Amino acid sequence: MRAARSLQRGGLFDFVSPFSVFLAVSGYLLFAAFVIHIQHHPFLGFAGLINLGAITLVYALNAFVVYTMLYGRNRNPFETHAGRPRTIGLTVKSSVCSCIVIVVYLSLNFSLRPAGHEEMGTVRAEYFFRHLRASRFHGLRRTTAQARGG
Repeated sequence: MRAARSLQRGGLFDFVSPFSVFLAVSGYLLFAAFVIHIQHHPFLGFAGLINLGAITLVYALNAFVVYTMLYGRNRNPFETHAGRPRTIGLTVKSSVCSCIVIVVYLSLNFSLRPAGHEEMGTVRAEYFFRHLRASRFHGLRRTTAQARGG
């Protein structure tokens, strides 16, 4: 007896947990409230609502990428049917994770700057990029192992 293949497209929550999406959306809302609060008590070098506009553009771009990956057609002719869900999963997880990480990083940066901790900027940036690289490598390694069946 042959196994029936499902050609049904997967939804967002088939690739990323609802908690991660909730965290990304609530992070954006909290960041917006934080920027509006800082707008009333600005510090030197704060760009104001431009920061909120930039984050809104990042979220919109990531939403467009996720929507295109989930519901758009496959543009890679060399990608197999088995590899397509893996590619979609990596892209969707990376987009949601990047939204969360960017909001956390900017919020941390905005909260430490008025306290006089500008000298920690390079340390924070180095830690941020090391953590991002390690988490991306771990996610790639895990999905490669899942694709092999192990």
